[in-house]
Amino acid sequence: MQQKDSWITISGIMVLLATVLTIPGFPATPTSSKVLYRFKGGNDAGHPLGALTFDAAGNLYGTTVQGGLETCDGSPCGTVFKLALKSGGTWSESVIYRFAGGSDGSGPWAGLISDSAGNFYGTTSGGGTSGGGTVFKLTSGSSGWTESVLYAFQGGADAASPYDGLAFDTAGNLYGTTYGGGTPGNGTVFKLTPSSNGWTENVIHAFGGGYDGIRPYGDLILDASGNLYGTTFQGGYSGYGVVFELQPSSKGRWAKRTLHTFADTPAGNPVAGLVMDTTGNLYGTTMLGASETSCAGGCGVLFELMPATGGGWNYKVVHEFGKGTDGFHPTGDLILDSTGNLYGTTQAGGVQGSGMVFEIMK
Repeated sequence: MQQKDSWITISGIMVLLATVLTIPGFPATPTSSKVLYRFKGGNDAGHPLGALTFDAAGNLYGTTVQGGLETCDGSPCGTVFKLALKSGGTWSESVIYRFAGGSDGSGPWAGLISDSAGNFYGTTSGGGTSGGGTVFKLTSGSSGWTESVLYAFQGGADAASPYDGLAFDTAGNLYGTTYGGGTPGNGTVFKLTPSSNGWTENVIHAFGGGYDGIRPYGDLILDASGNLYGTTFQGGYSGYGVVFELQPSSKGRWAKRTLHTFADTPAGNPVAGLVMDTTGNLYGTTMLGASETSCAGGCGVLFELMPATGGGWNYKVVHEFGKGTDGFHPTGDLILDSTGNLYGTTQAGGVQGSGMVFEIMK
């Protein structure tokens, strides 16, 4: 069986899982793990929620929604941290930026992405000039790391409260989603375009509710044609969320299609984004739903969407979580390896009841 290194954060601990657990019904694999760092909170980082990012030297970077010096609404405002790989295989942690909670932002939930120059980009769910969150950039210099706010969301008809990470297209534009904002306030998809005068933000889709979907949490992905794919936590025919696509046009407008609407059983309420394989199939998870009744609101599923002849999409449940000692409530993004195997995490369940890392083999 092929193995793949995977990362997970559990209760403020950064863990490397050298061998990934398999879900029930698939061949069992021994597991081993190594704790790289235990966050201390306070002046140190605390409560990491987003994925990790490597730099070219093999160091790891991530965000924490709490930790740091300043206090925002009774809790620390969050940090960006670095884990440096040292000789002998040990790791050293340092906080490279502490959010102050004002115009610089607060509460980064998502991970970071980087450009070819080694700069990092991310989002904060709060802070900024109007409290609607920010898109920020971290640049390394001789005196350390400097944060600059590329855009502060204004709320109202503008976007507000991004909980997801960002995605670059081939032209260097940034895309993301916000949980709130837009008209009528159900969340948005936004685009940031760079220029010599800074970055210009445009809301390219404001979710209208109903069949259109509301409340996007997950990251966006782009295909080779520049189409965007994502999920909403709610909305659709039955209110349990949708999978959507946004297609650009030559006139700068975007056309939205709902590829699938969830109906609780067998799936409901996707939190994470999607991954796409080399043939154009989409994979994702829902936090709730499925026919298993051992979890409040349902245990969640892993699903596949396959392009169909004529332009539609065929939906299939790949796995229903929550059976026996299986995990449940998957919320993290999936990882797809070169052979088509899928990896992910669940918030709860497993042998110890505190969640698990799973592999589903193609």
